[in-house]
Amino acid sequence: MEGERGGRPSAGSQRRRRQAVQQGGAELGAAMLDCAELGKALAAHPGDIETALAAYEQALSTAAPGRPTSTSPTTRPGT
Repeated sequence: MEGERGGRPSAGSQRRRRQAVQQGGAELGAAMLDCAELGKALAAHPGDIETALAAYEQALSTAAPGRPTSTSPTTRPGT
């Protein structure tokens, strides 16, 4: 009955849950960094949203390789 409703979660279930939490935390961190980049771009170009967005997009394109961004598609295990 392990892993069934009312029983103890199976080791596989616990592992999947832990991986999902870690994935969500990484995505949240990336989203916060993206917001900070956008804020810096907007502050550097007050009143010129087009230039600010171009600077923001440039900053994202030069981000560290492999760094997920909130605007990049996410890949989940098994998809």
